[in-house]
Amino acid sequence: MIRFTRCLLVSLLLAACSILISGCEDDGGGGGLGGDHDFGENDASLYVAYGDSITYGVGLASSESYPQQLSGTLGTAVINAGTPGRLATQATGSAVSVLDNYKPGYMLILFGANDIIFGYGTDAIVEDLRTIVQAAKNNQTIPVLATLTPAYDDYSYMQGAIDELNPKIKQMAKEEDVRVADLGKPFADDPTLMQSDGLHPTALGAAKIAETFGRILQ
Repeated sequence: MIRFTRCLLVSLLLAACSILISGCEDDGGGGGLGGDHDFGENDASLYVAYGDSITYGVGLASSESYPQQLSGTLGTAVINAGTPGRLATQATGSAVSVLDNYKPGYMLILFGANDIIFGYGTDAIVEDLRTIVQAAKNNQTIPVLATLTPAYDDYSYMQGAIDELNPKIKQMAKEEDVRVADLGKPFADDPTLMQSDGLHPTALGAAKIAETFGRILQ
């Protein structure tokens, strides 16, 4: 009986550890983000999605963009501050004005694709993203980074740079102690989540982005 009880106890402990480990995989898990954070004058229930055409939702109805789908998941406003064609190096200059205008509790950051298209190196992109992250921190806004989605077809030439950039984004996020929505996992080897141009997500792909951010924010 004692031996059975010990075996049962060990099994329960192993199961509990397995649950804890699985909860930390992917994007770091959700729950409690911002729980003890001092938002200052910001609206803790307001989110701003700051990005390029992937955030804007090029080729989609406005209701299909990832910020709009995420708004439905969170049950609160998610401002779509996506600008088609915007580079991370350009976004560093307008980040402060976006933060000042909206005073969000959270800023969701997804940039880098256009920088790759225009030939910027991955180290330079990471430092531009770091500048945006630090601007959010200085505003008492919680930043959440995202890695890049994959590229196909006419944009397949970008994939090597994307594969180089994404681990650097994750490393920078560790250095800055911010969370990362790892978009590589839900999009991995599934070109059906992308529109025919091979760069912009379909409505289902946008839903995958919203789900990935949602797991961190809920």
